[in-house]
Amino acid sequence: MPYYYAVYAKATCEYCADVINKMNQHGLDYVLILVDRSEDFYSFVKSKYEHQTVPMVVKCSKATGDDIEFIG
Repeated sequence: MPYYYAVYAKATCEYCADVINKMNQHGLDYVLILVDRSEDFYSFVKSKYEHQTVPMVVKCSKATGDDIEFIG
């Protein structure tokens, strides 16, 4: 696959766990980024993607690491 997914999540979020389980079931490559411990970083991510809740899933290029598509 020429891409992977960046998953922004919280450790206690049931919806985040569901997304991670589905990615594992489908054999998708992903990076898990927990935002629980850094409110500043979480605020930055919410602002960057104009989305206020987790999970946030972003499709990224393996070649460059650049965002390709915000999934939600």
